[in-house]
Amino acid sequence: MKFIKNKSEGFLSILAGFLLLIGAAAFSATASFSDSTAGDQDGATSDTTSVVDSQEKCTWYLTGIQESISLEVTAGGTNSKYDGTELTLGKEADEDLTVYTSGNQGAGSADGNTECTFYNGKTGVSVANSISTYAVTAEDEVGADVNMGYNLSSTNPLKITYSQTVCWNAGDTDSDPNDWTFNPSAIEMYSGDNNSGNIMSLSLADTLQVNTTSISERCSASSSYEMKVPANLEPSNPGQNITFTGPSVNFDVTLPNS
Repeated sequence: MKFIKNKSEGFLSILAGFLLLIGAAAFSATASFSDSTAGDQDGATSDTTSVVDSQEKCTWYLTGIQESISLEVTAGGTNSKYDGTELTLGKEADEDLTVYTSGNQGAGSADGNTECTFYNGKTGVSVANSISTYAVTAEDEVGADVNMGYNLSSTNPLKITYSQTVCWNAGDTDSDPNDWTFNPSAIEMYSGDNNSGNIMSLSLADTLQVNTTSISERCSASSSYEMKVPANLEPSNPGQNITFTGPSVNFDVTLPNS
């Protein structure tokens, strides 16, 4: 089973699963002015200059999004083969989903962020999943198998479950309670009225204004995916391998500034 991540239709979206950059390039500021008190002779001047380095701008990064996830048979069937009874497919993602802040000159890492500030543009962050289509298509070694295709439903949704691994803010150690809002319940998506769910968020009020290398905003979670192949279907070409392709999963990111 493959789920291929496409571009999200949210406010901001992760296209390649690497980073979300909201900062501008850092700069070196040079101040130059004339000192009117310097010099005793008419027309003489003494220039005073100062070079001031600037703090990098705090930037939100999102990592751990896989290009695709291939589900494996976890229950049902005969010897992991579809036999007309319900087949459960599942898989844990290879990497934790992590959102964190670091400076804008390099991504850094959740465990080694660059000292930074938000200047006057501090934001919170929210990460959610969504899907926009609800069909599961099937293809065997000959071609498309319409007999094995089906639609998601309330009893057979695309289910994603996140488990918090490390979440902290303002330099606090990973503990509960912390200021992150984390959703421990499965996100079940199967229709236009049930097509999204929040994963984790940090409000603007709880976001630290200035970060150091030991103080960052960070939340990580492992994830598992699950879907089922319904009972009472019959392959067009029994005995062949069948590839099921489910809806693309979007990772939607919003950055509230109020």
